[in-house]
Amino acid sequence: MSDEFDTSHSNDSHRVRSFEELLLERIHAMDPEPFYPRSFLMLSDNPEELVLASLDRLHKDGLITRQRDGLTGSELAVILSPKGRALFEQPERLAGWRDDKGNSHQVTMRFLGLDPALGTPWSTRLLLALVVLNFLRGVWLAFDRGFLPDYFEGHGPDLTPLLMELGAVDPSSLAEGQWWRLLTNGFVHLGFLHLLMNGASLFSVGQLLERIIGWFPTLLVFVVATVWGAGLSLAFQHNPLAGASGGLCGQMAALVVWFAVNRHRLPGPIATSMQRGLIINAVLIIGISMVPGVSGLAHLGGALGGALAAAACLLLGWGVPGGVKQRSPTPSRHLTGIITLLLAGGGALGLGDLAIRNSLPFAQAMASRDDLQALNREAYPEMFRLMRDFQVLAEQEAEPLQAKDKYRRNRDSASQAAGKLEALLPRYAPIITRWKTMELKSTSLQLFRDRVVEMLEIQQKYAAILAECLVEGKRWAMERDLDIRNLRKDYRKALAAFLKAQLEISGNPTSPEQPAEEF
Repeated sequence: MSDEFDTSHSNDSHRVRSFEELLLERIHAMDPEPFYPRSFLMLSDNPEELVLASLDRLHKDGLITRQRDGLTGSELAVILSPKGRALFEQPERLAGWRDDKGNSHQVTMRFLGLDPALGTPWSTRLLLALVVLNFLRGVWLAFDRGFLPDYFEGHGPDLTPLLMELGAVDPSSLAEGQWWRLLTNGFVHLGFLHLLMNGASLFSVGQLLERIIGWFPTLLVFVVATVWGAGLSLAFQHNPLAGASGGLCGQMAALVVWFAVNRHRLPGPIATSMQRGLIINAVLIIGISMVPGVSGLAHLGGALGGALAAAACLLLGWGVPGGVKQRSPTPSRHLTGIITLLLAGGGALGLGDLAIRNSLPFAQAMASRDDLQALNREAYPEMFRLMRDFQVLAEQEAEPLQAKDKYRRNRDSASQAAGKLEALLPRYAPIITRWKTMELKSTSLQLFRDRVVEMLEIQQKYAAILAECLVEGKRWAMERDLDIRNLRKDYRKALAAFLKAQLEISGNPTSPEQPAEEF
């Protein structure tokens, strides 16, 4: 009959017991006689690597002491150390140590996906389903509008409005109060390749995270990280944003936090392998974040938000999977968890507010661009023709004649110039009315409109008094020359204000044609 440990049941049948725990109990049962690993291996079917690795961990914990057999001097023997004996003399400490070892076994089984109690990772599947369904909705809309190939490739002149309809976020939408886009942008993707990469990452990383911390923390991490990523990006940049990688970076950061807390519970090879995988993924994410068109700030924000959310869940005991025993959080740990959770949630709200504030000036500039395009089509041409006609007439004919002594003016030239000025006057009223009644979203263009109206009204008065002066000729009262000088001065001042306002609006930014891809 083999002397093999049964690691699935013991007197405490309510939980799984680790091989390391059972091995220490065997050593304790033989105390003060030594335990001989070689003899034990010959009589049992347990793998040599498992036995030696467990003895190494017990020795590292200071619970056993290694020595050579006193009779032969060759065979390795193991006895309990003073610390190990003290552990068995204190039932509370022994129970805590057993729970910790049992937890290590349970955590390892969950990490490897071997725990029979594992259920369906429905939160990961829910997130993935939302991503895919939203992409398929985009396929239908793109097909209906005639640019399906562009949608699959993720590039095209008509793509941005469609992506915004699917839930992407940009400064203009935030300025209009559409704050929910800070979350919905995580379910929008730019082309099939973008969807495939993020979908595969979400499937693998999300399932692993859900196995080890549960469905609710996994969902919470993704939501918080997505808002953090979009908020941080739009707080400092103005590119439209789409992609799940902010949430994915949050899930990767959550794995790092979990690993830092639970590394001691994982077997050495598994811990080393996971550490190597986390480092490789971190390097890849940093490299991808430097690619033009990819939002590195969204990746950074997602990682920070995800790390805080995961830390809060672990501190509050929300991220402990079933089958793992945990002691009730101490008041200080519970308080730290609440503070960390508030930081995660408050940070998401704060970054969202900062993104909205940063978006307002840019959105106004974008509104200025749209209004300016409308002005260029509808109002500018007629206004500039009127300004040009008056300027040419005033500088080349009317003002030189008016500046001459009224007794020395050429009557025919003066009459001809006055007639041209009078012909201009009826053109002012409809143009001024159009500018006054024009609705503009941009504050800067509203100010520009006021400058245009002011300049045109003064120009109209100046043209009228010049025409009157030239028509009157010798009958013109000298006292009214002061009125002409004052109107000329006011006109030049209004013209300067108009030109300054025009210069201020001439540097409006243009909207990027494509949202930033968050791989």
